[in-house]
Amino acid sequence: MEDDDLGEETVYCGECSNEIEGEYFIGPQGTPWCPNCAKKAAGKCGICKESLLGAEEVLHVGNDAYHKACFKCSMCGMNILGEFKRKRNAVADKKKRKEMKDNEFLCMECCPLFEEFEVQDFKQKQTGRGPSLADLGSGTERECCECHVMFMGEYKKKKDLIKDKKARKKMSDDQYVCPDCAPMLEATMMW
Repeated sequence: MEDDDLGEETVYCGECSNEIEGEYFIGPQGTPWCPNCAKKAAGKCGICKESLLGAEEVLHVGNDAYHKACFKCSMCGMNILGEFKRKRNAVADKKKRKEMKDNEFLCMECCPLFEEFEVQDFKQKQTGRGPSLADLGSGTERECCECHVMFMGEYKKKKDLIKDKKARKKMSDDQYVCPDCAPMLEATMMW
């Protein structure tokens, strides 16, 4: 800092040494930093890619940082407040795991459900049968065709529960069954 001719202090950035006009931030060594250097040092959110500078709460996961508001379950869309798992670590197929992003997370409520469908999806690829992971809800609200209640998360298509091939061909592809009704419907279709 230096005094200029008018008696005002000239402030220089402790990082880039440029003169700072207006607001500045205090760096880790207690030196003033210009907004650009402070923004670079703060980094960007691993999800929204916006600056973390000025964020009220920042979460650090490994070498990455996230705004608390951005840190959500990629399946149910709820903020993750406790334990979590990276989505890619819940994928059974190694090839698919390599293609997945590292900034997708699952809350512990959704994780077992996702893992179950991942295993089914992997088996379907091996055998050509069974429900697909594409059939796993991703925050989309659906109406159960049996009880008519709106629900999110796990679901099955009604036609996948029907054993009779003729009846299955006649059914619409957009009829969904909630987790509460699916076991009951499967049991009645067996008789």
